[in-house]
Amino acid sequence: MRRHLLRNWDATFSREIPDLIKKFLDETKALLAKFHDQTVQDIQGRTSSLNLSVLFDQLKTRNEQLEARANDLRARVQNGQREASRKLTPAVKVIMADAYSVVENVTPGESSSAMPCTSTSANC
Repeated sequence: MRRHLLRNWDATFSREIPDLIKKFLDETKALLAKFHDQTVQDIQGRTSSLNLSVLFDQLKTRNEQLEARANDLRARVQNGQREASRKLTPAVKVIMADAYSVVENVTPGESSSAMPCTSTSANC
């Protein structure tokens, strides 16, 4: 059970949330690039190359800002995971104490139906 919880916890915080952040970042950058390209197309014949250069610089700056914010969000998620883990681990241990003691007392080869009934046991 512990392995199952750890696997899900790890999958959520190490892969799924970072993947969602990356997907959001990629989609936001794509929308920004599309907007930028359309804006350049709309004004290209009516403005100087200096103004167009400024637009390209702004796009680069915005992308750098998005990257920085995504990195900050990843760090916050990781710190939140660590803090939640520190707070949850003792509570899970207390809740699972009966189940842990039952498992410790089972001899190899003994079926789970032979386990004593406790308040947290599935055999009750």
